[in-house]
Amino acid sequence: DNTMISMKGDNIGNISAVDFYSGRPYFGGFLGEITSSETGKVLRPITPFVWDGNSSFTLLSLPKNVLYFKGVSTIYASGSDEFYVGGFCGMPVYWKNEEPVVLDERYGEVWQITKSGSDVYAVGLINKYNSNSTGHTACYWKNGKLHELEDRAQAFGIYVDGDDIYVSGAVGNVPASY
Repeated sequence: DNTMISMKGDNIGNISAVDFYSGRPYFGGFLGEITSSETGKVLRPITPFVWDGNSSFTLLSLPKNVLYFKGVSTIYASGSDEFYVGGFCGMPVYWKNEEPVVLDERYGEVWQITKSGSDVYAVGLINKYNSNSTGHTACYWKNGKLHELEDRAQAFGIYVDGDDIYVSGAVGNVPASY
C-alpha cells in the first residue's frame, strides 16, 4: 500500500526476505555490526531474525558448529505462528520457528523454502568435497531428505504443483561459467 515499514531503534542490519500469510507481512533478515576490511567498512551479519513488522524481532540462534553466518536467504510463512527461515551458515540450515534444522554437515546453502500440504521443501546446494568455492551439487530436501539434482550446479528456487517439483538454478563450476 506504498507505506514504508522500517526497523525501529538503533539496530544495524538487513531485511533480505519477505513473505505474506493472511495478508500480513513476515520479514527475515539479520542484525549485524560494522567492521573494517581490506576494502573498507562492511556490515557483518551476526544474528538472524524474523519480524512481523510490528512487534519486536524474534532472534534466531545459530546451530552448533557454525563457523560463520553470512545472512538470511528466504522466509516462508505457513501460519501466524509457523515460519521457516533459510540462512547462509556454511552448511544448509533453516529454522522452523525458532529451532534450527541442519540439513547436512557439509558446506551448503538454502535459497528457498516452501510447503505443499505438510511436506517442507528446501532448495539449494551442497558441496560433496566440503568446499565453499567450486563443484557444488544442486539439490532439494523434502522433509529433510536430500535429493541431488546435478553436479556442478546450484539451485535457487522451488515450486511444487501436486506431484511435480520445479527447481530453478544454474549449471557451471563457478559463477563466471553459469
